Amino acid sequence: MLYRIKRRILVAALGIGLGYSSATFAFSLGELFGFGRSDESNPQQAAAEKTQSANQPVDSMEQQIKQIDQEILILRAELALKNGDISQLQQQINQLEASGVLPLFVERVAQLKTHLEQGKSKPSLFEFLGLTGTRFDVDLTDPNAVVAIVLPMSGDYQRVGSSLSLGIESALKKQGFKGQIYHFDTEQYGNLYLLWERLKNFQPNLIFGPLKKLNIQAWHDLQTGVPTLYLNDAPINYQSYEKSLSPSRSGGMLKSVDYLHKNFYKGALLLAQDDERAALLLDEFNALNNQQAKSMPYAVQRIETSVDDGIEKGLGIEESKARAAVLRKRIARTIEFVPRSRQDLDAVLSLLPANQAVQVAPFLNLYQLSHVKHLWFAPQVPKLTDLTLYQTAWQETYAFLPTYLYQSYQQEVNLRPQAESGIFNALGTAAVEILTFSDQFDQRDWLINTSVGQVETRPTGQFYLLPAVYFLNNAKVVPVNTD
Repeated sequence: MLYRIKRRILVAALGIGLGYSSATFAFSLGELFGFGRSDESNPQQAAAEKTQSANQPVDSMEQQIKQIDQEILILRAELALKNGDISQLQQQINQLEASGVLPLFVERVAQLKTHLEQGKSKPSLFEFLGLTGTRFDVDLTDPNAVVAIVLPMSGDYQRVGSSLSLGIESALKKQGFKGQIYHFDTEQYGNLYLLWERLKNFQPNLIFGPLKKLNIQAWHDLQTGVPTLYLNDAPINYQSYEKSLSPSRSGGMLKSVDYLHKNFYKGALLLAQDDERAALLLDEFNALNNQQAKSMPYAVQRIETSVDDGIEKGLGIEESKARAAVLRKRIARTIEFVPRSRQDLDAVLSLLPANQAVQVAPFLNLYQLSHVKHLWFAPQVPKLTDLTLYQTAWQETYAFLPTYLYQSYQQEVNLRPQAESGIFNALGTAAVEILTFSDQFDQRDWLINTSVGQVETRPTGQFYLLPAVYFLNNAKVVPVNTD
């Protein structure tokens, strides 16, 4: 009787600590896997324990402590199994066996070890439940389809979650989706296991989210088996039913390198600020350039004082001026000359913010370097104000911009009603549109054209929304065909 009272107190305490009532905790484990039963759930076992306790002397204090310790380990092991955490299950069983499993728990431990053997193939939670859903195969035309949107709808990320959700729902409507949509606010749950326990009752066919990287990791660990499109890139080993979609700065840099190579530029001058972000971009450019069949010669110039000073140094104009000054001094006469620039560089790629990049093309024209093309790749995601604020100042610049930014600019300059736009709305839209290509998700190096830009697919399960190339000149923004 003393043991039974202690055991109930222990289960109640663990249940509270794990976010469940003791009754719910015991019931959910027993109902799902057939273990973790209370004494009353099996009358024969209860009677046997009563007889055993009547015929045995009271355990010593050490024996009671060991019994409680092993009960805790077993409950942890059972919870790990329910969560699909096979490595944690193995760890708890190892601790149990190292301390010597008490006769009272031999049957329960043996049952756990049976699941451990099955777990070596890492089945998903859906496979434990005998359900399907291990591939990313979604039919948006099915009127019985159920979509779950798992995003932060409150707290610091409320605006982001709302934009993503609006983009998803709007795109689903355009695709003719007739099924059910359910929203789950990740900020309203203490942990995602509790959210999943509720969500799975709706039998979802597709999940959008989570958004935060830590939440993605936690959701991945649940092994739900439901086709899931995360709306962020996270360092996980994607299962066959998991994909992710996010903006790609590296994909944009690859596009700029490809554009330079495809347009047969001889060499490029890279203008960048002297900071850590610029250093990362330069390293990335170097790596991507070296991956090309024939790497392009390039030079790097940091902006130390001003943009024109950087251009003069980078293109060799400063040296040309210095030579002219020496010649003028030697002959003691006034001379007229046009500064010469390096002939091996015919492109300038500015990795600068808009207020500096907008100065590059005018300075090139000043030095009569119309043959030198200017390309702009912003170190941070460009904003609408980068185009509107310098609307008439942009001259002959090839810019790598998100498609949604171009669409917003067109609305602004043409005084059209502002439709919902922005990076998060675009991600939500792209997330739905790429699902129409789900049968080709395993292809390598594949590009999907969506209404908000190209999406790069990778065999690892990641999708990246890429920028497009636009020609900026005298308040006009014109798309450039790069096919």
